[in-house]
Amino acid sequence: MDQEYESKVTRLLEHINNFDNLKNKAKQTTDEQKYAIPMQLFQVINYTIDIADYVITKRKFGYPSTYADSFEILASYKIITSDLKLNLQKLCQYRNIIAHEYHMINKEELDEIVQLLSSITDFISICELALKEK
Repeated sequence: MDQEYESKVTRLLEHINNFDNLKNKAKQTTDEQKYAIPMQLFQVINYTIDIADYVITKRKFGYPSTYADSFEILASYKIITSDLKLNLQKLCQYRNIIAHEYHMINKEELDEIVQLLSSITDFISICELALKEK
C-alpha cells in the first residue's frame, strides 16, 4: 500500500484512540476534557476528509468544492455507498460546528458523532481497495 496513505490512516487511528481514551475519562469531566474531546473529533474528521481527497486525487475523479463534496464524488464513482456517504457528510457538518462553535456541542450530538465514527472504519477499508484498483 502507498506510504502516504498509510501515514494518513495511522494518524487517523491515533486520533480515534485518543478520542476513545478521553471519552472513557469523560465520566469525571473537567473543562479540559470537555474541550479536548471535540478537538480529537475534529482531527478524526479532518483525517477522514484528507483520506477521501487523497483517493479522489489518486483516482483522478476531479476536485471537491466542499468537505462534504469529497464523499459525494466518491459515491458518484461507486467507491462508497449512499448510506456511507450520508454518514460521512454528517460528520463534515459536525466538523464545521466543532471548528466554529465547539462550545455549543451537546451530549446528544457527541453521542451521534460517536455512532457515526463506526463509518470511518468501513471507509478506510473501502479506500484501501479503491487505491489497489487504480
